[in-house]
Amino acid sequence: MSLSTYQYTTSRFTCQAHNVYIRKKKRQTESDVPVIRQSQLKRSIVDLSEAVYLDRTFYEQFSEFRIFKGDIIIGMSGAIGKVCSYTHSTPSLQNQRTGKIEQLTAEKIDAKFLGLFLSTIERSLMEKAKGMGVQNISAKDIYSLPLSLPPFNEQCRIVAKVEELFSELDKGIENLKTACTQLNTYRQAVLKQAFEGKLTEQWREENKGKLKTSEQLLADIKKERETRYQQQLREWKADGTKHSKPKAPKSLPLLTIEDLALMPELPEGWSWTRFGLLDIELKRGPFGSSITKSMFVPSGFKVYEQGNAIYRDISRGSYFINGDKYEELTAFSVLPGDFIVSCAGTVGRIFELPENAMPGVINQALMRIRINNTILTKRFFETFFKSVFFQRKILTDAKGTAMVNLAGIKELNMVPVAICSIWEQKVIDELLEARLAEVDQYERTIAASLQRTEALRQSILRKALSGHLVAQDPNDEPASVLLERIKVQKRQVKKSNGPTRLTRKKRTSA
Repeated sequence: MSLSTYQYTTSRFTCQAHNVYIRKKKRQTESDVPVIRQSQLKRSIVDLSEAVYLDRTFYEQFSEFRIFKGDIIIGMSGAIGKVCSYTHSTPSLQNQRTGKIEQLTAEKIDAKFLGLFLSTIERSLMEKAKGMGVQNISAKDIYSLPLSLPPFNEQCRIVAKVEELFSELDKGIENLKTACTQLNTYRQAVLKQAFEGKLTEQWREENKGKLKTSEQLLADIKKERETRYQQQLREWKADGTKHSKPKAPKSLPLLTIEDLALMPELPEGWSWTRFGLLDIELKRGPFGSSITKSMFVPSGFKVYEQGNAIYRDISRGSYFINGDKYEELTAFSVLPGDFIVSCAGTVGRIFELPENAMPGVINQALMRIRINNTILTKRFFETFFKSVFFQRKILTDAKGTAMVNLAGIKELNMVPVAICSIWEQKVIDELLEARLAEVDQYERTIAASLQRTEALRQSILRKALSGHLVAQDPNDEPASVLLERIKVQKRQVKKSNGPTRLTRKKRTSA
């Protein structure tokens, strides 16, 4: 029988949305009951990890707003249409921004079929939302949603077929995620080999006798640091000494025999040293009242923010300072080619400012890094900075309690690093670019496949709820008969329970 002649019936969706305003507190006794708020509707379940609790007396007082295991909860304000199942054994209460969907009649509507429908309603409800600041929906909005109701037996067949197809999809998604994890493991293994000299073993063999020893390498680095400092002094004097005098390169304690014993053995031409001995200039952004909103102007010198580093985007942010303020904060200035690093919350994200970056200053949530290009290539430095080894050091020595902050300059300067000649660094850059480009391509392919699986999931749901997914059986009881019984029973429920009009409860204070 074709779909056009099959008895699919559009029904008004039956639900009850309860509203209650109650004062909340943290759990104090075992008898306290949790209150389900909008923020606890996560993914497809209700999360109690951040719940607030009420005294047991409220559970008795607001009995019509109780939630039990298996109940379906829907967001009605803010996260509109978010549908979750309450899976906890502990009963709870709703607050004013959540609704509970329950079947009012005893007629057969398969619970899983109902769940499939509910998983598709978020977009429809968003279109009905009202409100300026926070969007809201009402019970009437949910009542008005059309539900194509097939016969009960077909509901069961639809659910079985959807579960079969979703199971296959889930296996595919799991395989894709496993492949993604393996790619990340491979990426880190390649980086580890690169920064321990194993990636360039063949290259060193081909250039045997042309490379300097580790002692010569460290001596050259020390000499280059001193040469650069003398150049900075000459530039400072030529500038009329109006800015701060350059600081002489700091001497740091060398790695001890005990320190080296904990490090991987390096090949000839490589050496372990400290991060701060590589002629790397680290500068944290100004703290306190050095930069405030009262100083901002419509245009001028850009104030770079943490988001510029995290999202690798120079266009983010719209704060500027004038030339006088820029001159005052010249110690915190950044130019194209400088690296900026996020320092708070999401720490350790690094970004090289491109050639078209505006001159400006960093704010307190950033660090500026300038490197000596005769000691380090920018690509080698940035890739090493992003490596698991170095990022772990950033987190290990991180500061702060309320918000994680990047390890201090002193701690960063002490981090052990493996260094090789600038010549070998350039070879490593080329090898890494080729290998990591392949990894990036595979990851993009996996991401695209994951997007396609989600699109396929939605396509399956659309077919399921429109009657195109499974074969129809003319022997099934027509949906119109089922719907008529539902209508009869709803009238009986209304007579026994009185008016069912939903109204907002008056606020009740504890």
